[in-house]
Amino acid sequence: MATDTPLARKPVLTSERVVLRPFQERDLPVMAAAIGDPDVRRLTGSVTSTAEAEAGRTEPDDELRAWYLSRVEQPDRLDLAVVDVVTDRCVGEVVLNEWDPAARSCNFRILLAPEGQGRGLGTDATALIVEHGFAVGLERITLTVFTFNPRALRMYERVGFAIEGTRQRALEYDGVWHAEHLMAIHPDDPRPAAPVLEQVELHVREGQEAAYEAAFAQAAPIIRRQTGCRSVRLVRSVEHPSHYVLSVEWARVADHTVGFRESADYEQWRTLLHPFYEQVPPVDHYVDVHRG
Repeated sequence: MATDTPLARKPVLTSERVVLRPFQERDLPVMAAAIGDPDVRRLTGSVTSTAEAEAGRTEPDDELRAWYLSRVEQPDRLDLAVVDVVTDRCVGEVVLNEWDPAARSCNFRILLAPEGQGRGLGTDATALIVEHGFAVGLERITLTVFTFNPRALRMYERVGFAIEGTRQRALEYDGVWHAEHLMAIHPDDPRPAAPVLEQVELHVREGQEAAYEAAFAQAAPIIRRQTGCRSVRLVRSVEHPSHYVLSVEWARVADHTVGFRESADYEQWRTLLHPFYEQVPPVDHYVDVHRG
């Protein structure tokens, strides 16, 4: 086995939200639970039925321990833990594998536990390892994603992956056949523009705060599944408990003003939330000037 591949060095990579580093003993319970999670098993195509998905192990064993703690010794692949900066806790893994020295290419995959989903950690982790791969000389990174996982597909597109083809009847799950997309990214492919931040101050009718927060919990998945939506955050004022600020990070302004607002989903969003507002709030979009 070659030991001088671009994947032999095991770096520590950091962003605002995540740290990617080699696995440690303390990561194993999280990884065992993630691998055994029914949704994770279904979305990764690890199983072919709901019954199999629900029968996954959730505690680390000797085989899992040996696998993850030996990843640092593998010169032809790069396996890193995804660590949430806020909690300093492992929430999943990113992997570059299937190294092809002739084409200087490899495959990419990511696995996140439920606690690491929906907060932009996967996007950051994917972008970090992709840019690292190109920095050490890779010319092509590929992945596959099942068509029943549109959330992952949108995340890959945000990073810059593009669909190159579709394989029909790639997975039979509960008796139904599903296709999968082949996606790829290259060093000279255009990267997405810097995201924009939608920010809006919301004044909720006094006494309805608890009902509003429950309604927002119902509405949040609606906006999270929109094309271009990267993250959603709602915060409440300490001094004025009926005042909130909603922040949504979009890939482009048009993903919000056209893609979302002209969709049927937006009407459902309005129905759930707008009755709570004292008046329809104005919305502004912002771009970064400085982040420190």
